[in-house]
Amino acid sequence: MSQSHQTNFLPWWIWLVVTIEVLVPTYFGIATIFDPSIWGEDSFGTVGQLYVTRNFTMVFAIIIAVMLRNRMALFVTILARYTTDFVDISAGLLRGPEAETAVVLLGFGAVLLILPLIALLWLFRRRSGAG
Repeated sequence: MSQSHQTNFLPWWIWLVVTIEVLVPTYFGIATIFDPSIWGEDSFGTVGQLYVTRNFTMVFAIIIAVMLRNRMALFVTILARYTTDFVDISAGLLRGPEAETAVVLLGFGAVLLILPLIALLWLFRRRSGAG
């Protein structure tokens, strides 16, 4: 395997998507631990625990897929993350949030749905394992 092959595992813009897919769920998972009121709970209950567990599991899976340098594993983990983000954002909008929350959800929708969708399409076209 040549050195250039190893450095061209992913283009820079997919690294940007991977970074977003790791940092955003990590931030919100930590925020939920410290302030469970964002889920309407007085204490860190079942909803918050499930949210944090899901987010940290997905972050861990994305990091492992990158460490393995496996595009198919990265595709599957980003697809799973995409699905959870789609459900979260849709549920948030369907609950009838106030105007400011709706704008934030739409902004997150643009970042967490459109960019990963483009990355998923790119990864799907290059579904070979490591190269």
